Amino acid sequence: MLRMLAALVFVTSMGCAVAHAQTAPVIIGPHADSSPYSLTLPEGWREEPSDDPEQRTFTRGDVHLVVSSMAIDVPLEETERLAQFIVMRRAELEAEIAGSRMVSLTITEPEITELRFGRAMQFRGGDSSGRRFHFAGYVTRRQVLSTYVETASLSEEELAAVFEEIHAGLRVRRG
Repeated sequence: MLRMLAALVFVTSMGCAVAHAQTAPVIIGPHADSSPYSLTLPEGWREEPSDDPEQRTFTRGDVHLVVSSMAIDVPLEETERLAQFIVMRRAELEAEIAGSRMVSLTITEPEITELRFGRAMQFRGGDSSGRRFHFAGYVTRRQVLSTYVETASLSEEELAAVFEEIHAGLRVRRG
């Protein structure tokens, strides 16, 4: 239970880093037995420094991508409850961000989908300052994996295309 709560705090505290790095790996982690996921990003993405070994941050222009993965050990039947909590907490954090900036927030109804290996979760939204975001992830018996994409300049349609482009290169270990 303590490990599950740590996973929740980890995923829900995930945010957007804005530091700038010099290099741009395109492929994250070989999808080997020990790797929880692999991600192939198109040209133009740069990895940013991170103090968190379970979080990778990338930028392309003003688009920010945070990929987080944390090992967990929960029964398959607990993945739905965990996914519901993560989505609820992430939405609360978005509301806190908007409140601190004194802007209004719109979020789509979160979707949690049952999969053979756990749950998929996602929602998107934006605020009156023009910031838009997409949050998505997976909860399996062995990991919580999430992606958060944010921009202040792209339209909803453009951000959706970037989100799809990112997820086309994502492979999740289904353990």
